[in-house]
Amino acid sequence: AIARRLQAALGARRAPGDEPYQNMAGNILGAAANGGNDAALEVLRSFKTPDGAATPVDYYRAGDTANLPPSLVGAGLTAQILGPPTDLALVAQMDNHAHQYLTAGSGDADDARPFDPAFDAGPLVWPKLEGDPHWLEPLYDDADIQKHIADNTPDALAAAAQTADNAINNQSLVVLFRFKGKSMLFCGDAQWGNWANFLFGGAIGAGQATLKPESRDILATLDFLKVGHHGSTNATPMDVVDALRTGCAAMCSTDPGAYGNPDKGTEVPRVPLIQALTAKTNQQLARSDQVSVNGHDPTPNLGPLPAVFSAGPDNSQFVDYTL
Repeated sequence: AIARRLQAALGARRAPGDEPYQNMAGNILGAAANGGNDAALEVLRSFKTPDGAATPVDYYRAGDTANLPPSLVGAGLTAQILGPPTDLALVAQMDNHAHQYLTAGSGDADDARPFDPAFDAGPLVWPKLEGDPHWLEPLYDDADIQKHIADNTPDALAAAAQTADNAINNQSLVVLFRFKGKSMLFCGDAQWGNWANFLFGGAIGAGQATLKPESRDILATLDFLKVGHHGSTNATPMDVVDALRTGCAAMCSTDPGAYGNPDKGTEVPRVPLIQALTAKTNQQLARSDQVSVNGHDPTPNLGPLPAVFSAGPDNSQFVDYTL
């Protein structure tokens, strides 16, 4: 309901630069303008049980037991539900700058922005009186005053869209699949609070940044990682990359330029994160924009897919990972 109201309000005002916020509202509704979620949901809805019935839908949170189809259980597949957390305070935690790839260096948080970009306001140019003869003249007329108030008022619609989008992302399922001795971690669009629950068992404070033994063991033996939220800075903490098994394969579904701003260190995918993952995986990071999908050319200069990956036929929407 919130997303529908946001979509209607943003559509009514038709302001320049609102497209990213419209996409956020569409993302929640499963009908994003870029065709991402609606296409994915259509694939999920197309699955059938062996007797032709619609696939049942289950909802999980961390610690729940996964209800897998008997055929997959018989084949040896297991699924461990690691997120989302049950603590709504953790669901609300989107960022922890000390654990994110904020700068081109090692994650130094000195340049972290204290407020969301939606609350930015431009500098105020204060006019100066030219001399005594003008001292009774008003500095601003009514139109000037109204403009300055509008320019310095936070964009409530943009902030609401970002908050709603983030809250949905942080409710992502985090699932560890195991099959024939291989382990694969899928984290959806999980952001900081979801990760904190898995990595540390809850919220952390100063000096409390030691990974749980179980979490460290999972990451240290992982064979495959689905990179979270298209490679955004708050979806893959530095702790994850540090603890990841060297040589683990990874895949990132991404579209450069769709989200974020490189001048503010929020570009997606985040360049320092991608660089760190590429090194940790021994060059076994696959990106969706390395292949041509539905007529969209690959991003230049990325090179071919790593050897453990292969693209589907022309115009397909998948990349295979060979176990």
